[in-house]
Formats: sequence, structure tokens, C-alpha cells
Amino acid sequence: MTTHRRSGVPTALLCLFLIAPTSSADPRYDLAVNLDGFADFMSSRAYIDATALFRRWGRAGAGWEENPALKLSPDNYPLADADAVTLLRGYPAGVYKLRYEGAATLTFVGFAQILPGTLKTQGDVTTADVRVAPHGGEDLLTLQVRGLDPSKPLRDLHLLLPGYADASRIFTDEFVRRVRPFPTLRFMDWEQTNANALREWSDRPRPTRFSRTGAQGVPLEEIVALANVTRRNVWVNVPLHASDDYVTHFATLLRDTLHSAAIIHVEYSNEVWNFGFEQAKDNLAAAKANPNLTKPDDFGRCAQQAADRLGAIARIFKTVFGDAAYAARVRPVVGGFVANTYWAQTQFDWLDQHHPGLIRELAIAPYFGVEGDIKDVDQPGATADALFTKFNALIDGQLNTWIADHAALAKARGLALVAYEGGVHLTATNGVNEDLKRQVQSDPRIADTYRHLLDVWQKNGGGLFTQFGHIGPYTKFGYWGLLESMDQPGSVKWDFVMSLLLPPGDANLDGKVDFADFQILRQNLGQSGRWREQGDLNADRKVDAKDVAIFRDNAHDLTA
Repeated sequence: MTTHRRSGVPTALLCLFLIAPTSSADPRYDLAVNLDGFADFMSSRAYIDATALFRRWGRAGAGWEENPALKLSPDNYPLADADAVTLLRGYPAGVYKLRYEGAATLTFVGFAQILPGTLKTQGDVTTADVRVAPHGGEDLLTLQVRGLDPSKPLRDLHLLLPGYADASRIFTDEFVRRVRPFPTLRFMDWEQTNANALREWSDRPRPTRFSRTGAQGVPLEEIVALANVTRRNVWVNVPLHASDDYVTHFATLLRDTLHSAAIIHVEYSNEVWNFGFEQAKDNLAAAKANPNLTKPDDFGRCAQQAADRLGAIARIFKTVFGDAAYAARVRPVVGGFVANTYWAQTQFDWLDQHHPGLIRELAIAPYFGVEGDIKDVDQPGATADALFTKFNALIDGQLNTWIADHAALAKARGLALVAYEGGVHLTATNGVNEDLKRQVQSDPRIADTYRHLLDVWQKNGGGLFTQFGHIGPYTKFGYWGLLESMDQPGSVKWDFVMSLLLPPGDANLDGKVDFADFQILRQNLGQSGRWREQGDLNADRKVDAKDVAIFRDNAHDLTA
């Protein structure tokens, strides 16, 4: 094969630029994403520091068992012998850099070990190289801590991925790249909003804390750091029990450290109407104890209680940001219940009377596939054909009505209708049709159904639509992620959403079409079984002349 001298590009590939274009840009939707919360089994490989994925400290010799008697430092380090476990799913094999301060002996049991001759202690700092063997993310890795000295407590423990020597960096390049396409990031699960018991700012998780899998969630400083490195908007959730002082500090930190172009959606807790969550039960107890509420029914009083607290939170944010910045950047959100408007209407009535002019958005969760909405999902013998027919009928019928009703409610008050969650909702906790529900996720019709949902949403006046979720393993509890792991090169759902967010021809998700994308095309030209990030720009699972034509018609820079 001959090569074009100036570009170093095979001449045969350059000739493909003469082919007529076969694809055009998809309509653009206002899309956001819910980032998946952290647990020891998660696969998003977000943190450079692998200690983020360890579970809470457990019994010495049996880290998977809780030790209620174990005392911990304020930064969540053990003050006596203890173990912590993780699957380290999605983290690669290789040599990791271990560093910690304090007097303690650390060892690993499982698929990692400290390399002989690399353990060094200088003053109060110990370093070592740790070899992580190839693993499928199904076996436990145990971190054992022994011989602790209370006068020199364990602290500042890091286990850095290969290729990342700077502990001041937080997120992996791969994670940042796969977050950046989304203009808005919802951090509900990062904050562990459901059942979050935080009240006071002094008790919040700090960046110096060990692990990110605890009940308190990710430090707000790291939420800001991700938004700043990606230059994205944020959707944050204030814990149900947060005091006024907590909210004031919360708002102040956002004001002072978040990049100034960011829009800030502010939601009070999450699904306070959903009594499957502890926060809804706690809100009910508060509503029953509140003599100022006026609704005769518990559900209505719960809505008033939630609205009153949301209004108070919005007032604090307005005070902290000032009138101009509040109007420009802060968008307090009423969390609605998609199946009826009573919850939202009751909140609006209370807000109009007690906290007027503070709310900017009404949010609901339009999903398709919910078992309660489509009975056939759990019928023996169900087929993919039947399910997709039911999905689309649900979107055209029940969901269309629910969206339209909430859109009218929002429009009457001059508010935006947004989706705090949405997308595909299938679970198999009862064990019925589990294989079918998993297979549906990779059926090409899932993209068509998702587009149908977005079209109905947009037709009814829906604005920002927040996909649930981003990257997470599929289980019987749900197939929420667009990708199952960071190592997955693509999926039907991921590639579809990327096609809505990115310009045609952009294979590497950086928002522009240039020589870097051309290199991806060149590397994979003629290959089948490929995804967008491998050069399949028209979603036909192969990289060929049609993909080159799409690139050609959208490229802006072909210089190396």
C-alpha cells in the first residue's frame, strides 16, 4: 500500500474521501447523566487511587464481616487491627504505588502483593510497589492492617494506578473522557443521597477520608473537581437532615470553588415521595410532627414538608450567591412523582404561599420497562418482540400523558420541566426473564425505543433529560449503565447516546472532529464488530467507507 508523503496516511484511505456522504447529524437533545455511586463492586474506574473502592473496615482476618467494636479515626482509618476488602473491578493488572503515613504494617491477600525489596520507610512515610495480578473482578482483594501505633496513627493511604504517579490528581483519564460528553452531571448517588443521615457540615466526608464507598458519599470538593476538569454543569442533592449551617457551607463551597460557568441544579434529597427510601419515611415523621401543615392526608403533608424545606434551602442559596448570581446560575428543583401531579401540585401551592419566586424547575423520572407499568415483563415466555411493542405503547400512552400533565403544571408557573432520571428500567429481582431482560440491553431496538422516549419527552416540552446511569455492572437489580465497565469499547445504548451528544465523526469523545479521530478510523478500517470509539460512526458495527465519508464531511483539522 502506498502512502501519502505529507500526511503519512495510506493513499487507499485518502481515496475514500471522494465517496459521497451517507449520514447527517442527529437532532440534538439536552442530555445529562447520573453518575453511578461507589461500592466495592463498581466498575467505572473513576479514581486514580484504588483505595476509593474498598469497603468499610471489617474484622481482622475476615474483612467482609463488620466489626461494630472497631474504633475509627475521623478520616475513617482503623485504630486497631482490621481488614478491608474490594473486588477492584475494572482496575487493571500492573504495578501500583502504595504510600501511607503512620506506624502500621500493611499486607494484601488475594490477587495483589507488595513486591519484595520495594518497601521503604522514611520518617513517618512508607512506600512500596504493589503488583496486582490479572483478575476478572470476581475475587476479593483484602487489605490487612496490623501493628498500629496510636501515637502515630495510620493516615493518608494511597494505592495509585500504573501510569499515575501524582496523588494530587483524582480521576483517571478514561473516566474524564467518558464523562465529558455530558453537559450536566447529576451526583445523587455520588453523594449517597438515599438514607443519608448527615446533619452538620463538620461531619461531612473530607478529601482526606479513606474510601469513597461509605454512607456519607463522596466529598463535595471532589464533585467540584470533576465538574471543573470537565467544565460541566452540576446537579447536587442536599441531604434530607442537613442543617441550615450545612446548607450555607454547601452553597458557599460551590460558589467559591466551582467554575463560574456552571449551572447548579439543587434538589432536596431524592424521591422524598418514595417510601422505599429511608428519607421518605423520615420526611413523613417530620410531617406528622409539624403543626403548620394543612393537608389532611399523609401524602399531601409529606409534599408540604418537603416543599417547605426546599424553599428554605433555596433561600439560603440565594443569600450565599446574591440575587444576580442566583438568578443566573442556581436552579432549585421540585422533585416530582411521574405517575401523578398531586405531589408536585401540593408542593407548588405551598411554595407559592411561603417561598415565592425561588423555584426554577420541576423534575420527574420518565422510564420505560417498569414492571408495575408493563405486567408482561414478568410473564413466563415473554419475548423481545413483545417487550418492545409494550415499551413503545407505554411511551405513546401512559408516559405521554404523565409527561404532558407535568409539562402543563410547570408551564403554568413559568418553570422548566426536566428529568432527574430516565431511560431503561428493567430489573429481575424476582428471577423472572433475567436473561431476556439482559439481552434486551444490546438489542438494536433499544436505541430506537430510547429515541422514541426522547421524542415524546421533547414534543411535550421536556427540557434537560438525565440518563440513569453512566457506567456500572449489570445485575438482576437493574441494567442501568450505558456501559457495563470502563473496559467495554461501546454498546448499543452508549453509542446511541454519544450520537446525540457529539458531532458526527467524533470517535474519541472530545467534542471535535480532527486528526485524532482519523487515526482511529485508519487503525480499524475494514474491521467488523466495532463501536463508535473504534471508528464505527454510523452504528452498523463495522468501519468502512461510510464512516470515512461521515468523518470527511465533519472534519475541521487533519494536521497531526
